[in-house]
Amino acid sequence: MTETKTAAPPLTSKPSATPGQVARTPTENTALPPQAQSSERKKKDLGGSERLPVNLQGLERRVLLETELMHNDAQLANFGLARDRLVAFGGDPDARYRDLASEREGILSKLRALRPTPMRPCAAKTPMRYPADLLTLPIEPAMFAPTSADWGFGFNGSVQMGRAHEGFESVDPSITGSIETYYVTNDGQIFFAGQVMAPRPVQVSVLYPLAHCWVYLVPFPPPVVASTLTYSVTVGGWTTIDHASGLGLQPTTFSSWTGVGETSNFSPQTQITADTFLGFTVSERLGYPDYAYQFPSKLSVQRSFDVQGGHTPAIALVVGVGLSMESGAEVIFGRGDSMIMPGSVVGGSYRNGCVQFHYAPIAALG
Repeated sequence: MTETKTAAPPLTSKPSATPGQVARTPTENTALPPQAQSSERKKKDLGGSERLPVNLQGLERRVLLETELMHNDAQLANFGLARDRLVAFGGDPDARYRDLASEREGILSKLRALRPTPMRPCAAKTPMRYPADLLTLPIEPAMFAPTSADWGFGFNGSVQMGRAHEGFESVDPSITGSIETYYVTNDGQIFFAGQVMAPRPVQVSVLYPLAHCWVYLVPFPPPVVASTLTYSVTVGGWTTIDHASGLGLQPTTFSSWTGVGETSNFSPQTQITADTFLGFTVSERLGYPDYAYQFPSKLSVQRSFDVQGGHTPAIALVVGVGLSMESGAEVIFGRGDSMIMPGSVVGGSYRNGCVQFHYAPIAALG
């Protein structure tokens, strides 16, 4: 049997948790609620159909490559089962394994070519890693900037992000269904659902990718003098998959991930380029037919960059979920049970949508 790798058609546009498996029939959750079925209702829930001034093209390319790499790694890690099938049908397992290894090197080469948009480096010679709660840091002493005759103190604070906005959705045209926004809240929570099916007949080496993301625009108050801004936020969540089925010829994988874009001087005319991939919060293989899964997720983000005095920095926080499906696979997400909730711990309790920040004055930006 000769196997060929079929390239996916043009797309339209880690710490992992141990899945909890619960036997479930596929008929328990076959329809989405009206909120997810109606595109007009979805636009209304998201505060309008207007797009944020955020360029997601670089992040979209990277996420799709990372998803393809994850799928390739899963195939290599579980090649024993495929080897037995290839031998049984007269195929060459050694040649297939070499093809997979070659594909992996090609994906890594493309990933290395994608470099995030550079920011001004922080003034410190070595990166500072602050405690998780930036609000507990002492206020920085006064700093004098001789080039501008300005002086000011450092300060800490927090900002509240608003509702999430729709980002990109990349779906292989052969896939039926999609991941839909169930509803969003004013304090940054996202609830999603969906029913997704890959096409038949079964083709062992075909990959069907899907990715859906949301974007938060978070501006910060401007510093008085040139300062290093450090911000922190925790992207938590919970994903419930009511039903996942497939023939198991190659793994279907689910992932959730986080990315970011930053600008040190935001204005209404500014477009933030979000092309920094921060990592997967969940990356799991759905290898058991007719089972349900529950995945908690958490990723702590803390980053720093320099800001001129009087300038307004801002970030575009991007959160998303994706699938990499084998042909014939079906995945159904729980209605109202799958969520993403960025936030921070303030005063011992978790506050949804809260982003902490800290300013440390520097003498000059060179």
